[in-house]
Amino acid sequence: MDHFEHLREKEPQRLSEILAYHDLGIKAACHYYDPFFDKFAHLLEWRINAKSAAARDRNRPSGRRVLSADIGANYTWATLPEILAALPSPEGGGAKRFPCFTTSSSANQFFEMADAAGTTVVDASYYFEAELLKTWAERRKAVLSLVYVDREDDPAVFREIDPAQDRAVRALAQQMSHYLRPGGTGRLRVEPRRFQPESLPAVLKSSEVAQGSRKARSILSDPNSPSDLRAMAEEMLLLSRNADMRMSINAANPLIRTLASLAEINPEDDDLLHLMQCVYNDAILYNQELMTPRNAQIFHEQFQRLMNKSLQFLVEKGDLARERAELDKQRRQTETKRKRERKHLTAFLMTPFAKEFDTAREAVRLAVEDRLGCELRTADQKTFEDLIRGNVEAHLDDADFFIADVTGANPNVMMELGAALYGRGHQPSLLIARVAKSGDKPELPADLAGHITGGLYVASQSEVEIADLLEEGFRKHERLGILLKREGREDYISPQTLRAWTRDILISKTLYERLSDAYPTVSAWRKVNEKQLEIQLIGEADLASVVLRRIKENLPG
Repeated sequence: MDHFEHLREKEPQRLSEILAYHDLGIKAACHYYDPFFDKFAHLLEWRINAKSAAARDRNRPSGRRVLSADIGANYTWATLPEILAALPSPEGGGAKRFPCFTTSSSANQFFEMADAAGTTVVDASYYFEAELLKTWAERRKAVLSLVYVDREDDPAVFREIDPAQDRAVRALAQQMSHYLRPGGTGRLRVEPRRFQPESLPAVLKSSEVAQGSRKARSILSDPNSPSDLRAMAEEMLLLSRNADMRMSINAANPLIRTLASLAEINPEDDDLLHLMQCVYNDAILYNQELMTPRNAQIFHEQFQRLMNKSLQFLVEKGDLARERAELDKQRRQTETKRKRERKHLTAFLMTPFAKEFDTAREAVRLAVEDRLGCELRTADQKTFEDLIRGNVEAHLDDADFFIADVTGANPNVMMELGAALYGRGHQPSLLIARVAKSGDKPELPADLAGHITGGLYVASQSEVEIADLLEEGFRKHERLGILLKREGREDYISPQTLRAWTRDILISKTLYERLSDAYPTVSAWRKVNEKQLEIQLIGEADLASVVLRRIKENLPG
């Protein structure tokens, strides 16, 4: 023991190599000989999630504890005292919660969840480890309490759902509980929870029955097991087939939320029921213990169905493209005369009109008009009709694409966005939102936050910084990119551009808006003569020649 203590202080990597090589033997000795465990327990190394605060060096090679990307390992090693020291203390004092699991087949899902939540979880699933950990914890009841994350809901990991926001997910869980049937005659209990990472749709939980089944299989695989013991093991396996299973679905997962919203509309749809089965099977893939021959057959059948669906989609894709082309042709024939005649694109901005959004509005205008060469309009800028609702509808009809600032889910913006998405879904809609600081997520419902395609801007950023960020997001939007490349499109000449070209010669700023509205493109300005310009320059007609000369000097190409 003195030699091991010396290695721990002077050559920890060498000690780790010895522990790796003699792992089973050392833990067996600890299990069967208490005095040895008393002296050696603090030296044993245990698998923990790779991003745990207890990880000493996540990339250190040491025997079979190599943690390189080559083997795809998502764990590292630490001693029990190191793990205990890294665990947070409860706010009200008392014993620390010590998360662990004892089913090796669940390692992937629980390591990933612990990394995402920024916590620590210990894998105690190998031979003798569950008993050793339990014994070690019982001797320290005053300072720690074991939490088996594969058997119970750890509130630090599995959080309760919001009754209002996650109502559809709760209904989905109930429907899945009634519809899904695991092997045997048992049923699957599906519970809605929120947990990290959001990319994980569902997690299957172990049970005491599952542990009994594993022990029964171990007895049956031992050729030296007595016949009466083997008979008991076979009976245990038969009984376990009737046991209920538990699965937690993630209310924060976009796939689950979308499935829940669709199930509300048409709960009996065969494709949706098939997707519910897929969620269950996806959880099985992360819980290898349940990979039985029957489940393998189900996976095979689902994969065959997926390939057939994909082939069917490819066949229908061409038909849809032809139908869309025909619809676009009909739509162009019914568009307003003004929209057909103009050569530039127009965007309609849906935004709150509070003063705090002034910088963002001007940044959007800078990105759209001066960077993308499109005209930007808001409902208060141009009046088509006297009634507010009719005016907004006219703006929506006249626009080529839409931009919505959904910060705070402003009711007016939401109504306008709904009219654009569901009444004019063929036109691109780009959503933007404000956050407090870079890297934050917008304070929006998950269904809405998942559709932010234009970009997230920070409240403290300048107009130019926001414009740079939005321009990048707009140019990445595939449907808008197709629109910007439309044959015959010309760049819009904005009032700000005219002011710069004429060196702000006109006193009345509204005259620049009037000129931009009358002559919005380069080709329009090339056809303008001095007499026509004098009519537009009310009160400053004597400057027509100078204004026209300066603008034509700056026209591109």
